Amino acid sequence: MTENFVDLGNYHEVINYRHRIQVCLELPESHPNYMPVTRDLSKSKRDVILKWLKQENPLVGNPENLYTVEQLREDLQIALQLEHSTIPPYLTAWASIKKSYNQEVKNILRDIVIQEMMHMALVANIINAVGGKPSFHSEDFIPHYPSRLPGGVHPDLVVPVEKISLALIRNIFMTIEQPEYELQDNLVHIWEYVNRTRSSHCRTNDKGTGCLKEDKNNYLGHCHHPSDLEDIARSGIRGHLPAAMERSRQVMANKKMGKQLPDKESSKFGHHYNTIGNFYHHILKVLGNLTDCGNNNSIFTGHMSKQVTTRWHLKKHDNISVYDYHSAVDAIYTIIDQGEGSNPCNPITKDELGQKDLSHYFMFQSIAEERGIQVVKANTKTADAAALGEAPKPCNGSYYFNGSKISFDPEGVWPMIPNPKLSDYTPGSKAYRQAVLFNKAYTKLLKSLENTFNGNPHEGLENAIGLMYGVELHLKKLLRTPVDDDGDPDIGPNAGPTFDFTP
Repeated sequence: MTENFVDLGNYHEVINYRHRIQVCLELPESHPNYMPVTRDLSKSKRDVILKWLKQENPLVGNPENLYTVEQLREDLQIALQLEHSTIPPYLTAWASIKKSYNQEVKNILRDIVIQEMMHMALVANIINAVGGKPSFHSEDFIPHYPSRLPGGVHPDLVVPVEKISLALIRNIFMTIEQPEYELQDNLVHIWEYVNRTRSSHCRTNDKGTGCLKEDKNNYLGHCHHPSDLEDIARSGIRGHLPAAMERSRQVMANKKMGKQLPDKESSKFGHHYNTIGNFYHHILKVLGNLTDCGNNNSIFTGHMSKQVTTRWHLKKHDNISVYDYHSAVDAIYTIIDQGEGSNPCNPITKDELGQKDLSHYFMFQSIAEERGIQVVKANTKTADAAALGEAPKPCNGSYYFNGSKISFDPEGVWPMIPNPKLSDYTPGSKAYRQAVLFNKAYTKLLKSLENTFNGNPHEGLENAIGLMYGVELHLKKLLRTPVDDDGDPDIGPNAGPTFDFTP
């Protein structure tokens, strides 16, 4: 089956492939490539589409009606699935390490898994805040591994479930957490806007003694970076509120920047979200437009009683509730900062206790390099970071992997079969029974999470935490179980989790 998909909901993809789409629409219905394949599009509707495609510059219609809070909720549900999709591969890699082996690597993986679960909680809080309903307990929520990531993120990457190896860390896990270089200025602009306007939506004057009213026609007084504004003003594909759209156009008309903005080709929306940061940048743009940069928080209709308020794994009582634009951006900042990092030139972020830590990308790279990282200079400039994908020392050598040794011994890993399926095990065998028990435990955990984030945050969360430990015990036992009942677990092959939805 071909994988050259075209997102018909993406204006720029449709324009890019419009001549091919036009050819398909004009084929006779009997032709196998005729579109649509359902044959249910009337001639009049097809003629309207063809007329639009044949225009030199097809219009996108009325921006006011192009993006709604309902669509935001759908995107946030995809974000929830995206955060979850990393947990089975990371969790399996962690559980595949034998007791007393590769302890530092195991600790790093455990920290990452816990933070990914926290990221799920933050996304679920945003969904509840905008009046949505987070969905965990469904067959569609769990990917069928090996699988691509939800939301079109890293479209060429196929994520497996397999035992840990340095190749898995470098080729898969580091790619999942790959920093988004091209959007760093855009993201920093949003963070700075939120910090300036956090109190009463105003910024302090130069002396820090008063409050200056933001000039909404100046790009510094707007939550979007100028290149984002240009994209919004030109196409409207991310807009909803008329006031926000009009202000975007005014800012672009009145701006006086010292550098040239990206041209039409460089700033247009890409075919897919090439990184997780790119996906969340899309959500940040939508949040900015739907709330008029935080000046109209009417989309936040959710009841506060549904919010999970604390970081349960730390018993830390800071409030992580989401209730307006600023708190939603704070939640997304945490997800991006801990995952790929707030800046590709600076590997240092902060953990939940406010202590200096590495982002997931650099944690994984430390494992791959088998060395801890030493930061010489926390450079925040991104100009020299574009080629970081293969370079171990970007940003003028601001950090090096020459710290303490992080040992990895392949002999300390259970010989689990890659991407296991229930059909790999003989019905009634120990491996089969243990795999089913794990699936039931994992599905029960998902049901508990759905209960937690749909009106029962306190009692539900306590129950979910207990189930997490049960999942861990079932998983460890499964990876110690040979596929054949008379097999040797140290030689293998051993069973692994199939992550089948088993209510």
